[in-house]
Amino acid sequence: MKKIYFFLDKLLKRVKIRVVSFFEKRIFALKVILKCNNMSLKLDSVKNGKTPDKEVVWIEVTSNTNLKGYALVDKTFDSEEKVSNEFRHVFFFPDVIVEKGDWVAVTTGVGKNKTSSVGGLKFHWIYWQSDKCVWNDAGGDNAWLIKYTIENKIQVPPVINN
Repeated sequence: MKKIYFFLDKLLKRVKIRVVSFFEKRIFALKVILKCNNMSLKLDSVKNGKTPDKEVVWIEVTSNTNLKGYALVDKTFDSEEKVSNEFRHVFFFPDVIVEKGDWVAVTTGVGKNKTSSVGGLKFHWIYWQSDKCVWNDAGGDNAWLIKYTIENKIQVPPVINN
């Protein structure tokens, strides 16, 4: 807990907010945590398959948002629940506006993104554009939905041969 408060002190000084008491600091920490955990999308399920067009990740839209700024990744663990490798596959969502109650289906295969409505429900079909499967046939992968912000970027120069 001390580390959290140390971090908050540094953060608050950086953005020039003064918290005058321990109680206010705890309330602020709670608000920061709640804000960070307030995602507009929720992973529902993963349908594994032998071919990329059979693999589908179902995502529920819990509030209006843009898919841009989200990424879907897989992370694999060994039999001792230790990470066997870091994010092997990363899918960055395109710029698509979705509304609360919609569903997003990310298909690993190749295709054209589209939106359809069935029985009053709106479905956004998003294609990963991969010709190879993402999810292990034997299971054991973990699907992670990540909301990210690009803080900074620079172009990497080519290697110069000396």
